[in-house]
Amino acid sequence: MGEPGADNGSANTYLGTPRRPDSPQDYLALLSAASSPVRELMSHTRTSELKSQASHDDLSRRDSTRKRKQPRRLRPRLNTNTTVPDALQNPPKDAHGHEEASASSGHTGTSIQWDLLHLGEDLTLDFPNIQHIFEAIDPQLEDQSADHDRTYVETPLWPLQDCQEAFLYRYFVDNLAPLFDMCDSDRHFAKVVPKRAVYCPTLLNAMFSASAKRLSRTIGVDGVIADRYHQICLRSLIPALSSSTAVVDDNLLAAVVILRFTEEVDIGSMTLESHLMGTRILLAAQENAADFSTLRLSAFWLALRQEIYTAFVHTRPVHHNFFPSIQRIQERGNSDENAVDCYYANKAVSICAMCLSYCYGQEDNYVRSYAQLKEDLDVWWKEKPWYFDAMWANPEPGFLLEEQYITDAAVTGLQHYHLARMLLIAHNPKVARLGTAFRAMEEELKQTVRVICGLAVANKRTPPAYVNACIAITMAGDRFTDRKEQEELYRILVKTDRRLGWPTLAAQSQIREAWGWGDSPSPPGMPITSMLNARARELERRISSKPSEQRDL
Repeated sequence: MGEPGADNGSANTYLGTPRRPDSPQDYLALLSAASSPVRELMSHTRTSELKSQASHDDLSRRDSTRKRKQPRRLRPRLNTNTTVPDALQNPPKDAHGHEEASASSGHTGTSIQWDLLHLGEDLTLDFPNIQHIFEAIDPQLEDQSADHDRTYVETPLWPLQDCQEAFLYRYFVDNLAPLFDMCDSDRHFAKVVPKRAVYCPTLLNAMFSASAKRLSRTIGVDGVIADRYHQICLRSLIPALSSSTAVVDDNLLAAVVILRFTEEVDIGSMTLESHLMGTRILLAAQENAADFSTLRLSAFWLALRQEIYTAFVHTRPVHHNFFPSIQRIQERGNSDENAVDCYYANKAVSICAMCLSYCYGQEDNYVRSYAQLKEDLDVWWKEKPWYFDAMWANPEPGFLLEEQYITDAAVTGLQHYHLARMLLIAHNPKVARLGTAFRAMEEELKQTVRVICGLAVANKRTPPAYVNACIAITMAGDRFTDRKEQEELYRILVKTDRRLGWPTLAAQSQIREAWGWGDSPSPPGMPITSMLNARARELERRISSKPSEQRDL
């Protein structure tokens, strides 16, 4: 086994031999290889659909071979007059009827709330004048760096020439990459992606956009900064994705899933589907690829977790393009004894994806039956490693079951296991919608919600666990009738929005309405009453029409 963070996959699409992904010599060889897809990407001209933007972006006057200029600081002024969504103008009230002043919008004040940002001692020392990094300038100025509009560069963009970009780079490595690497023992997004990004401006701008978007949601940095980096990234990513060689480019897949994160946390986004199309395009090409590189494998599991979140939000199946790759990965098995926890966590994630596709009606060769999925979950639970058992459990638990685990992978795997159980419990075709069995099912759902939320609260080092907790609350939170229990669940939704910058205002409004807390109009988003049991009702009708001897699964 190689050094941590090194890409030791045997299938190197570019060079055909194992390599270090961060080696400058390797990139020079990659750029000069006759069959290198990067040569085409670097020389790729603007497509016709982008020509209409040439005058606005001044792209027609840019010579890709001219000397690189020092990039302009992208620091638009704090916008105090920006029109914000109604959900932000009228934030929900807390359990006691008080209005909650969320810091997540990024447009509610005239100053950045630095006291809410926990950067750590090293980052604070490296940026002593942090308050001035995002100082006000004219947001209409255009970035004049030609390199930022290219997919690859021969000379690394290093050192970074701008304090703001240096800060966003470090913020990504220290604060966002751990969220992406929860089920990756080699920590590719923390160790490999940042090194590759200095040769790939598309990937670098995706990092900047993700960092700026998270800061806009948590401490009030102007969202225009994230949007600007996002646009620069797309200017090179969209033409690159139209190339047949892009489908074998791990760096572009990493950029796509990072951009996907920025869209997920963007409360103003009209849909959560657009960048997932880019992910699917790249994943579909795996049929022609020899194997997954280690970075591609890490990006694949992140993309699948993103797809699962979106499938829950829109109550739809997981896209079928993911399942052939899941099958090939599982057939390959796990040969790294240091990554067993990640292997089992990802196995739970894949079972959860299959349960979603079963419950929301996708007919596919890869979708297993109810009995098979239930057996998969039972086998996973029996075979999981010992460190998937709690390190410590509160002997006197309250409403939430507080159990601490030693790895992020264990928390992630267990939460997806319980989310999959929730789906199968609610869509059990053998349980009638009335009677004792139905009441027992309701209690089992409530208990599973408590477990998933307890995993988030007790394992604070795994922040994305709060997102999964919000999914569970939105799925079955309406089953809770006790006011104190409702308030505990509601606090999780509020904390996820405020601390993580993950938008939950729509979920807050909908759950308040489901609980009858007062006037709380429902914006479009996750449904509550119709989210579960739809497939169960359909199967129940089918079963009731069959002879009794055919009803067993």
